[in-house]
Amino acid sequence: LKKAGGQFFVAGKFTFADLNVFEVLELFEKFIDPVLDKFPTLKAFKASVAARPNLAKYLASATRPKAFGA
Repeated sequence: LKKAGGQFFVAGKFTFADLNVFEVLELFEKFIDPVLDKFPTLKAFKASVAARPNLAKYLASATRPKAFGA
């Protein structure tokens, strides 16, 4: 993330790779609650992705599937 400029993982723009990393971080937080506290860059990345208007709308919607074990 830092090598790519700090905002996104690939090509300096939001890609499918960023969305995949976001989903993995969501699962980590769900099952290992304070895990991102040790990684502030990843925590900030996750927050910035979650704040993207269309993704934020989806995350708040009932159409989003619930994670297993949730």
